[in-house]
Amino acid sequence: MPPLNDIVWPTGKQNMGGLRDSIYVVPADDVDLTTPPTIDIDGKTLTTALALKPNRKFYKLYFTKGTGKLDFNVVGERDGKSFENMVEFNVPGGDAANLAVVDEMLNGAFVAIVKDGTQQLVIGLSKDEAGVLNVDFPVYTESLTGTTGAAAADKRGMTIVLKAEAPHTPLVYASTIDLDELT
Repeated sequence: MPPLNDIVWPTGKQNMGGLRDSIYVVPADDVDLTTPPTIDIDGKTLTTALALKPNRKFYKLYFTKGTGKLDFNVVGERDGKSFENMVEFNVPGGDAANLAVVDEMLNGAFVAIVKDGTQQLVIGLSKDEAGVLNVDFPVYTESLTGTTGAAAADKRGMTIVLKAEAPHTPLVYASTIDLDELT
């Protein structure tokens, strides 16, 4: 086990909850780990960009502000504990284009990046015991509930929960998100 560090919290440090208004996903098969991102000395922060295969990109999924959250929960029995890293968000509407996206994501394997108030966090990308990055535990759609609403004042849309198991909490992603399939 690596040595422990102190947990400190300076007075006045930001600690705003919630996620910004988008999640970024890429199919796990599109991730190229032949040249993996550099991991900071803290063992948690990816300081260089995640490489993708040629002509691939992250896809931006908008969600309603105030509906996105990332939870990471310990699961398992003694000597076999791990984490479930879960993102929940609400996509407004239900037009054909949005329905097609969630149909495609239903059984796919992904890597996802979310932005909270101070940083970007990645799930579906894991480190093994030697610190080597892999996509052995990608993100899957855990649940999806959609509604047209019963009345004009009701919320119309889809609540989506994505889940990735991992031997650790989400990794911090301190680099750019590739949104251009031509790079």
